[in-house]
Amino acid sequence: MPISLKLTQAIIGISWAVMGIIYLCQKERLEHTIKFYSLALIITFTLPMLQLVREESIPSLLFFMNFESHNIAFLYGPFLYLYVKNILNEPIKGFKKVGIHFIPFVIFYISEFFLKAHVNFSEDVLGQPPVNGISMGGENPIVYIHSAFGAVSVLVYGIVIYKRIVKYRKTVDQFFSSHENDVTLSWLKKLALGYIVLFGLSFAALFILTPSVLTLPLAVAQRVPPQLITNIPLSLFILYFSLNSAGQKIIVTDSSAEKTTSDTSSSGKYKKSIITDEEMEKLTQKLQKFMESSKIYLDSDLTLEKLAKETGITRHILSQVLNEGLHVAFYTFINRLRIAEFEELVRAKKYQSLSIMGLAFECGFRSSSSFYSALKKEKGKTPKQLIKDIEAA
Repeated sequence: MPISLKLTQAIIGISWAVMGIIYLCQKERLEHTIKFYSLALIITFTLPMLQLVREESIPSLLFFMNFESHNIAFLYGPFLYLYVKNILNEPIKGFKKVGIHFIPFVIFYISEFFLKAHVNFSEDVLGQPPVNGISMGGENPIVYIHSAFGAVSVLVYGIVIYKRIVKYRKTVDQFFSSHENDVTLSWLKKLALGYIVLFGLSFAALFILTPSVLTLPLAVAQRVPPQLITNIPLSLFILYFSLNSAGQKIIVTDSSAEKTTSDTSSSGKYKKSIITDEEMEKLTQKLQKFMESSKIYLDSDLTLEKLAKETGITRHILSQVLNEGLHVAFYTFINRLRIAEFEELVRAKKYQSLSIMGLAFECGFRSSSSFYSALKKEKGKTPKQLIKDIEAA
């Protein structure tokens, strides 16, 4: 690859990384663990950019500048996973629990020193000398092996991260009446998907465009340098992460959420359930009467824990009543009542003295986004459409 192209890519990638690091360091409200993993991610993504400007004439004074891109791939997943876990307020504590995620990197990095020096794929395996300095068999097979495992690492961590975010999102519905963390969750989902897609494409390009007896001719591969393809996703990811990570915050959850979730099996059935059908019916009626008389759903900070205390029903039993008795998640149950209250206020012509959002806040919604999404999900209409239909009736 021409040195000018190397320098251009390196300058862009490193500049974005420096910008992200400075931005993160200025955000004092960020938790130290979040800041650490954010910085670790940005620095890790930038290491291949440093390789682009490393020439034989330039001494490798820094140890990390000798890292190969295919080995660095083993760091992306662990750092991103630990970052997401901390954002979800599920930090992994202890050196052993954190360190286990970096064992593959250590193994592959050390093994390369012992294997790469003793195997020449072109001459020893194929019996063909390099052509114009490029091996007919492509890179040393160790590079291909490490790259393949690196791709698997990227894919596995990406899927695990995405599934964890989706699972968390479903858990939120069981314990909270509002989705104030939707922005952060949406960012994490995009981050996980972007991570899988961008790095998946880069690894695919690496194998397709690197000269090999099994892939494209040398002429084609020489016209499209694999480094160019593999570093474009890196640059894009650095930019996206740098611009967005500092604006995120740790999600604050109810301390009881994890405990209640653990009381439910993967099939959705409650463990240690001792409620009979008759008791379930009585508790369901008790809950509905309480909601009607107290209108506690107007409290925008209402949680499952708070409702359990007010009704005198244990949190575990209340969750079971909602899911098995009323067949509804806590979030949906509360917001249906809020929407019904909104409809009553509209019928009472309250919207003539209050704005639409004024009415929504009166009904317990915390933001316009939560109100609009709940209304769209429940009624399939916008507020104006609902008001128009009520007036017409």
